[in-house]
Amino acid sequence: PPGDYIGINLLIQPGAFVILDGYRNIPVKVSDDFSPLLTFRKAGSGTLFQIEEGRTTSIVVTLDLDSTLLKGANVYYFRPHYYVSSVH
Repeated sequence: PPGDYIGINLLIQPGAFVILDGYRNIPVKVSDDFSPLLTFRKAGSGTLFQIEEGRTTSIVVTLDLDSTLLKGANVYYFRPHYYVSSVH
């Protein structure tokens, strides 16, 4: 709904496998303390973004896969590194 917002909650779930070379399925594991909830909040006072009636608001969340998927011996570990790269 229209209004001023101070944050965003986003649920994510990594895929079960990474496919390498078009045929190798490498499992993706998450840590025991993994939470699928990503939370973005405005630091300090003010709003993070505003939703206006009759307009489209786009929020781009960037997930850095080079830092998020860490290669293990026979698995990839999923530790999300993310940020809001734009709001318009």
